[in-house]
Amino acid sequence: MTPSRIIGLQVENFKRISAVSISPNGDPVIQITGKNAEGKSSVLDAIWAALQWRSASGSIPEPIRRGEEKATVRVDLGDLIISRTWKGDKSNLQVTTKDGAKYSSPQSILDKLVSEIGFDPLEFTRMQPRDQRTTLMTLLKIDFSELDQERAEHLKSKTVAQAQVTGLYQQLMDIPEIPEDVPEQEVSAGDLIHQIQEAQAFNQRIKVVESEYNSLYQLCLKTRDEADKLRAQLGVLEDQLGELWLKEGNHPWNEFKDEPLKDLSPLQAQLTNIETINKQVRQKQQKTAITERLQLAEQTVNEITESIGCIDQDKKDALESAKFPVPGLSFDETGVLLNGVPFSQASSAEQIRVSLAIGITLNPDLRVLLIRDGNALDSTSLGIVSQMAQESDMQVWMERVDESGKLGICIEDGTVKASPGQQVIS
Repeated sequence: MTPSRIIGLQVENFKRISAVSISPNGDPVIQITGKNAEGKSSVLDAIWAALQWRSASGSIPEPIRRGEEKATVRVDLGDLIISRTWKGDKSNLQVTTKDGAKYSSPQSILDKLVSEIGFDPLEFTRMQPRDQRTTLMTLLKIDFSELDQERAEHLKSKTVAQAQVTGLYQQLMDIPEIPEDVPEQEVSAGDLIHQIQEAQAFNQRIKVVESEYNSLYQLCLKTRDEADKLRAQLGVLEDQLGELWLKEGNHPWNEFKDEPLKDLSPLQAQLTNIETINKQVRQKQQKTAITERLQLAEQTVNEITESIGCIDQDKKDALESAKFPVPGLSFDETGVLLNGVPFSQASSAEQIRVSLAIGITLNPDLRVLLIRDGNALDSTSLGIVSQMAQESDMQVWMERVDESGKLGICIEDGTVKASPGQQVIS
């Protein structure tokens, strides 16, 4: 598609405009001048509304001049003529060729031709950083809304998880040092007493059997010493010993003779300190439970961190694949960056150049830009605008306050008063 510029503009009864007809003479910058509230803004709004009514309508609630029934704007682009009419609350669009042939789908023709006629480079320089970021993302058709929402939810979850980790660490710090030999479960005093009783009975049995065995053994030795004299008695005694299982492998002492007495002191110590031990058991169980919860919380934090990293990588990939209109232009969570530095820290000249470059790049087919409040531009900035418009074959329509009537196309009370340096019919 051959790039287009406005070669003719006719406006009737639009906002403050009564009737205006402008035919630019080819200068790259067309200055619409005059006093305040005379209709300067209405000229630029008429261009915007005719070409992009869907985006302009929210800012222009009353397109029809008060007291009139109908408003019309006709924009002549050479090969195409765009006409838009407002009557009541209805808007009608017509797109024709220069020979008068009508297009059956005028809006689709405009959609192919017009990109961002409503983008104002000067307004972009004055936006807050986050608004600049939003605007640039919209213009580049980069939508991080879902990723940003998902990331925000992850950050919220991570904050909760990290708070939980911190709290669990504090709980662990509040638990005193626990001896390694503390059992896993609490000790029962009844069980300890029962174990002590069993151990005492076991020890008593050993003592009884040992005493019995020793007595019989000593008696046997004594008897054997008197064997020569008491052989007959020895036989009787041996029979008695047999009955008492003195024979090897039968007497109970053979079962116990290698068994040491059970040490009751550990059990007695546990019974004595049972409250302390059980308190330590509870603390040990609490520490184990907290440690398990802490591990889960830390795992959650790591998983969320990984998810956030994936989102950031997706955004990074999207940014790397985006075609920024200016080398070195990018953005982060806070706003737009130029060569890695916040856009607001760039010089006024750099901001103007970048903003114009954005507008120029965004309008490859319709080479038209609108700049409101041109009075904010000093002579250097005006020179930059003029130079860049000339170099890029761009047509810039600029609104400026001027009461002399000698600058640009002067609008007074909704009509053209004077137009030195411009080809104008009013």
